[in-house]
Amino acid sequence: MRLNTLIRQLLLFTLTGTAIAGSALLTNPGARAAPAEEVSLTVYETELNEYGNPYELNSAADGSLWVSDNGAGEIRHYSVDGDSLVIYSGLGAVSDARPAPDGTVWFVDQDTANLSRLDTSPGLEAVQFWALPGGSTAGFGTALDGQGRIWVSDASQAKLFSFDPDSPDVNVCTYDTSALAISGSPYITFDGAKLWFSSINHNTILRLDPSTLELSKWTGTDDPWNPVPESFTGDGTGGLWFADSTGYLVHLDLTDPEAAQFERFRVPGGGGKPYMLGRQDQQVWYSGQEPGTLGMLLPDMASNTASSPVYATATLTSECVQIDPVSGPPVTVSAPGEPVWTPVQYTASDPSPGWMLLALGAESFPWGIHMAGNRLWAVDNGRSMLLRADVVAEVTACKLQDGDNDLATTDDQTPLASWGMTLNMDGGALNTALTGADGCVSWAGLELGRAYSVQEEQRSGWLALSPETGLCELGVPGLPGEHTCEFINAQGLSAIFLPLVMRPVLPTE
Repeated sequence: MRLNTLIRQLLLFTLTGTAIAGSALLTNPGARAAPAEEVSLTVYETELNEYGNPYELNSAADGSLWVSDNGAGEIRHYSVDGDSLVIYSGLGAVSDARPAPDGTVWFVDQDTANLSRLDTSPGLEAVQFWALPGGSTAGFGTALDGQGRIWVSDASQAKLFSFDPDSPDVNVCTYDTSALAISGSPYITFDGAKLWFSSINHNTILRLDPSTLELSKWTGTDDPWNPVPESFTGDGTGGLWFADSTGYLVHLDLTDPEAAQFERFRVPGGGGKPYMLGRQDQQVWYSGQEPGTLGMLLPDMASNTASSPVYATATLTSECVQIDPVSGPPVTVSAPGEPVWTPVQYTASDPSPGWMLLALGAESFPWGIHMAGNRLWAVDNGRSMLLRADVVAEVTACKLQDGDNDLATTDDQTPLASWGMTLNMDGGALNTALTGADGCVSWAGLELGRAYSVQEEQRSGWLALSPETGLCELGVPGLPGEHTCEFINAQGLSAIFLPLVMRPVLPTE
């Protein structure tokens, strides 16, 4: 069965939205000394198996979601919007179920150390499995490498396994990574080019090129920082983000491969210990425990500590064998109808620049996490719930006419309709719209982590009182909710120019 947090820690030791209360706009690290702002964020919850032990959450190419339940021996498949559900059960101790492009789902059965494949074809649902070789007892994480191969990490041994379902001769290969690794890795990820994993209790991040079998290692040396890497996600530029359960989110910056940097971001107080990661553009999300928390980091706005890792490389060899598949027990398929989603209000706060924390409560144990299209998904193992929330900002621009050209008096200010407003994102025009009868126009569903501003239309005969430039700079919203720009104009004084008539001066007699 899946190790709980306490046992995992012991093992490692032995191996070694409502409107916001205020506008929380962060422009640079350390710029604001004011108390943290808070919002009430609506999170929708639906029940998982109350007798299960749910963990990983992986997405398919079509955006649908797959939840692994290690205790109930089931995999749950949710549609992109979460409004339909199919449950496949009778599968064993499911770990890290991962959908493949052909519609099959791969996972590790931790009770038997088998790599298993679930065929989800309607009417043909079945499981086949292959025993992992070499006496593996701790198969844990899965990854698909884009070439049709499935990779499995071993949580206790310095080994990786790959499986090629299309190979006619040898299909299961074992890779001994002990040339650079000392211990195993709980998870493994593929960033589109390389495979990433760890030597979990030895400060080490590893990368494997699956085409050349070149293994690279980056080891932290900044004592007393001793990271425990749990899960990983690529940074989109060849580097890596990983969750360090000692209390950090860490970026391995490989922008300059010759000057690699570990940039570690300390989770603010109350943010828990990070375990699982998700990323969307500028946002890095994590699930944390003690206390149960979902957190977001905007790296460009938060402070970090940088250090230079030690780098090493080696070339691996593989031992490959042919292992015939074994048919598993019958698969039970059920479609219980549309899931019931219950709205719950949670408090989100920004305790320090670049961070947002969503407090889930003492009973929560969030694990699997996924962010796409500004929608956050998470598995709460402690309460057997699947969570979803739209984490977005809204910008509202309002236009007022001031009757007496004096901002000190407000009872003479009236809304102006049909006035053009342009929303800018990261310095570029995003959308232009006209104010309504109430003098306002809004843009909803905006991504956090972007810099927003609003430019009002310029008209002859009108004087901008506030802001005088006609440009409202919002900065980067650090919390979801509404952010407002107010423009106050007065009709400018006009001058009438008359021709100058010169009366001739007659000479006096």
